[in-house]
Amino acid sequence: MIVKYAGLGVEADIRSEVDEHWRRVDKLEEELKLLREKLSELYGKFKEAISYSIICSSLIAIRLARLEAFAERFATMKAGRREEKLMDFLKEAKENHDGTFESLKCIDKNLAELFSEIHLKGISISLILWMWRRVGDRLETFLDALVKVLGPASLDLVDEKDILDLYGIEGLGLFRKAKELTRGGR
Repeated sequence: MIVKYAGLGVEADIRSEVDEHWRRVDKLEEELKLLREKLSELYGKFKEAISYSIICSSLIAIRLARLEAFAERFATMKAGRREEKLMDFLKEAKENHDGTFESLKCIDKNLAELFSEIHLKGISISLILWMWRRVGDRLETFLDALVKVLGPASLDLVDEKDILDLYGIEGLGLFRKAKELTRGGR
């Protein structure tokens, strides 16, 4: 591709530069595939271990969900061949995912650090709620901790369908009462 810079009369062949960027994209895509496999393997190992059953399995599942969303966005951008936005995308990818392999190498030592990296949104709260229920813990304890750590507005991130599926109609009633109380209801 030849680009003529307006007013300068200078022509430059940027095809080789664009090709180099796409080689980086292909490499990143391969790294994403390997990381997805490693996360899936770790999740499978940790979800059955008693000492990791609630926190570690949830965090790996959350990381895996985030990676899946990232990979989907990556595939969309690659398919669209939006070369003008590629460098910004690669920079963002590098900033957001460089530390992932290192975190996984020493996950048992860095649980607190890993937890601090997780930005809880609907899916991650649902995953943690699912893991919480799996080990048989009470909904009241979960909701209390959620409000204390993330504030009353965090209850809006919890899906009522998850509550109904995991704790039944009584749990749903308790959840709605908790939401009402955090909003100043009686």
